[in-house]
Amino acid sequence: MTRIIFAFLCIISMASAFVTPQAASFGVTNTALEASRRPIFAAAAGMVPAIISSSAALATDGTNEWFGVDDIRLLVVLFLGHFAILSLYLAQY
Repeated sequence: MTRIIFAFLCIISMASAFVTPQAASFGVTNTALEASRRPIFAAAAGMVPAIISSSAALATDGTNEWFGVDDIRLLVVLFLGHFAILSLYLAQY
């Protein structure tokens, strides 16, 4: 019985993902930047999680090197591969 109820709730949640969004849900009409008196603080609060989560890339994993890579040649290849993919992606725009 619990599996049937769980499956039903999953189907309902999947169907609700495709509903057009309402103009003002739950009575909230302003974003954090519009509602605050000092929008600089709201923008800074939005950037802090991105800065903190990206610091995980600097974890050394015991090698005392960034990304846990102790060979500089491998690190260069990793970055060049990412930049090549990024350039292909940005070339579409």
